[in-house]
Amino acid sequence: MFNIKDGLFQREVQGEINFVSVHYMEYREDGEDLQEIAHLLLKREKVEKAGLRNMNTYCLIPSNFTFLYSDNIIVLEVASEKSPQNVK
Repeated sequence: MFNIKDGLFQREVQGEINFVSVHYMEYREDGEDLQEIAHLLLKREKVEKAGLRNMNTYCLIPSNFTFLYSDNIIVLEVASEKSPQNVK
């Protein structure tokens, strides 16, 4: 489950949202890091929405694995007819 922390940006793009891309940041020093990431993503015309999220996992069986970067998740909503691998 992803909980919304902060929105980086949202804009109108041509086409419908075809997929969501999820990434994580290993390091997050301050707001300048997020501004730089948002600026780079704004150059991608197909990205309609980008935001910072928290990730929580729920399972009946306790997990042996802890994901260290669950507070630094970036979720992108992308409108493209190409596959996610082709959009970069």
